[in-house]
Amino acid sequence: MDKLEIASSLRDKVSEKIKETFTELIPDETWKKLVESELKEFVAKGLPTLIQDEFKLRYSKALKEELDKPEYQAYWTSTGQRPSEAVKEIIKP
Repeated sequence: MDKLEIASSLRDKVSEKIKETFTELIPDETWKKLVESELKEFVAKGLPTLIQDEFKLRYSKALKEELDKPEYQAYWTSTGQRPSEAVKEIIKP
């Protein structure tokens, strides 16, 4: 272990100890209110965004996989048509 790794490890341990100490200083009722407040904010804002982002990712992947199938490739080749700009927007990485 070099000096940089030792310093980093020491800094992490000191940081963790300080965090534990400050957490112990917060009264239980105040801590519960803080946790509840954070959870409510996450459920109201973070969770819907997380779900929407995951849905978009899975939907665009599934659509791209479908449009990349040989039968679609044959259609694109034989008709000269291409997916619409809206579809391209959905399936872009």
